[in-house]
Amino acid sequence: MDESKTFVSAPKLWLTVQTGELRGTTVEVSGDEFVIGRGSACNLVLDDPKASRAHAKVSLRGRRPTLQDLDSANGTFVNGHRVRAPLGFSTSDPQGLVELSGDEVVQIGDTVMTVSLVDPDLVAMIQEEGDRRRPRE
Repeated sequence: MDESKTFVSAPKLWLTVQTGELRGTTVEVSGDEFVIGRGSACNLVLDDPKASRAHAKVSLRGRRPTLQDLDSANGTFVNGHRVRAPLGFSTSDPQGLVELSGDEVVQIGDTVMTVSLVDPDLVAMIQEEGDRRRPRE
């Protein structure tokens, strides 16, 4: 009898800030829930007056990471589309979630971030190695 087991690890996600004071900063999203906003209790604190104290939440529960707007005043945008629960639903309703598959652009206030499911430092290291191995013309 084969007793091998398959384990599925929790999804991983990185956010790279493209604008503002944190431009160029990459943050690994960790824990089940990762809150982004202006408040000091947030996992990623933004110095952005258009961001709410607790603006949005990334959840790593389940098979795919999800992003949810936390009733922010100015909204959360993914690839230019506003994230919100449909009218008549609370933001705790799962219909207000957006699944993240990598390469999305997230905007909170004036802060723009890119989403990656692969560690950007690892990608850069692999690209550098490939560049070194390529023959020069």
